[in-house]
Amino acid sequence: MQLEDAIEKIRAKARANDPVALQDALKLTTLHPEEASAWLVLSYVHARSGHCEEAIADLNRAVVIAPEEPVLYFNRGRYSSELGMHTDAISDYSRGIELCDVYNDDYYRSAFHFLRAHSHLQLGDKKSALLDLSNIEDENYSFWIDGMITKKQLLSQCDA
Repeated sequence: MQLEDAIEKIRAKARANDPVALQDALKLTTLHPEEASAWLVLSYVHARSGHCEEAIADLNRAVVIAPEEPVLYFNRGRYSSELGMHTDAISDYSRGIELCDVYNDDYYRSAFHFLRAHSHLQLGDKKSALLDLSNIEDENYSFWIDGMITKKQLLSQCDA
């Protein structure tokens, strides 16, 4: 079975809350311990079941294998933020922004800036949050954090 096919099947099982998803994802990391995508899907299964600490540990393994992959920093930052580890989240979002620059790829850029702004606000750093928000051109930008949050809402928290 191809790795990509196995990953898609595991993701589908996780979305359906099938407990076999975890067993399958663990087996996949045993069969493919040097594939970041195997650790990424295991982190997805852990996070879907509310185990963000385990998801972060899985992503730590993936980052060792593929340190230049932005999605790893995106997900690890999200899970860190969910656990209230905003300083860690900021580090991951910052690395993600650096990788956007390296690859000249803006796919994650606005999300990284938005989520980093949110983490800065959680730490009371309005100035840094405002700087991040200024890097998002779309005034109607929104992202799901604990519900849909808009750029305007974060700006209001910055007293801007």
